[in-house]
Amino acid sequence: MLPSKQSVFLLLLLATLVSSQDYYSTSVAKKLTQIAAITYLPEDSILSWNCDLCSEVALTDQSIVKNDSNSVFGIIGYSPLYQNIVIAFRGSVDTANWILNLKTVRTSYPLCDGCSVHIGFNQGFNSVKSAVEAKLQSLWVKYPTASVMLTGHSLGGALAVMAAAYIHSTYKLVSVLYTQGQPRVGNDKFAQFMTSLIPDTYRIVHYADQVPHIPQSVLGFKHSGW
Repeated sequence: MLPSKQSVFLLLLLATLVSSQDYYSTSVAKKLTQIAAITYLPEDSILSWNCDLCSEVALTDQSIVKNDSNSVFGIIGYSPLYQNIVIAFRGSVDTANWILNLKTVRTSYPLCDGCSVHIGFNQGFNSVKSAVEAKLQSLWVKYPTASVMLTGHSLGGALAVMAAAYIHSTYKLVSVLYTQGQPRVGNDKFAQFMTSLIPDTYRIVHYADQVPHIPQSVLGFKHSGW
């Protein structure tokens, strides 16, 4: 189900009001939350960048990465405002997405010692990893000094974490990661790894949202970031 206008408004309000760390930026949070909301719109609106929110947050050279079998969906484009590449992932919209969400078994994660991650989130990102990497390579040809900013709502936040871990481990070019209503992604070792790898990682959370509380900590999952 697509988020209502009220849900989008709440996300943007949270991005503005959330308690800040030293390097947290309300303006960056708001812009990235707007892009995360745009991921729920029809593809033609995204590709033409023709929507109400689109007029508030410029993105050029944008394209869509997706896997129809599991409904993983994201946007990659260049932000003239930040002179960086932005990657945003969509949250759950159908049964295929919830199948990923419910795979709460952890699998080992090869980029850090002792790390394990949610097998569904790992599979979800891996299903579009080659497309993400190909688009990044093409954008870096045009914008060779650009780093990468990532965002995503709910399931999309978890996918953004997985993407950020891979991209920064491989290219050392992730600058910030802002998520909204993100579930837990990995174990304590993975949380420590991510917090150290990308210090500018921030989670925007509504107090009544249950998604950030799953998978449960008793299953060995822990949040990273602030």
